[in-house]
Amino acid sequence: MTVAVLRVSGASAATPVDASAVFAGPVDVTQDTPAVTTTVADATVLRILGSDRPFVQSFPAGTVVTLDKVPPFLGTGTSLYIGSASQAAAGDSGVGTFALGTPRPCDLMTVALRGP
Repeated sequence: MTVAVLRVSGASAATPVDASAVFAGPVDVTQDTPAVTTTVADATVLRILGSDRPFVQSFPAGTVVTLDKVPPFLGTGTSLYIGSASQAAAGDSGVGTFALGTPRPCDLMTVALRGP
């Protein structure tokens, strides 16, 4: 399991999380973060991947690399990757695919944040 705290600017202070979903990915060379359904326009969608080894070759299409940390971050062998993207209209975010260098199991999460 990968756990982290992330401070994000530009999100609602009262109710920042609009939608979220988690998924334990299979051992594979690509990993899809789960889709969420946003209820507000102009949400910031965070695509999060955590694993026990550094290996991400590319982030989901359309995302900006927000965090790219490899060991010794968070302890021995833990890697954390976060990409963010804006979603103009409320609705299905679709999945976000990380490309990996080698097949690895991962913890995956998508969080949609409301604007201020």
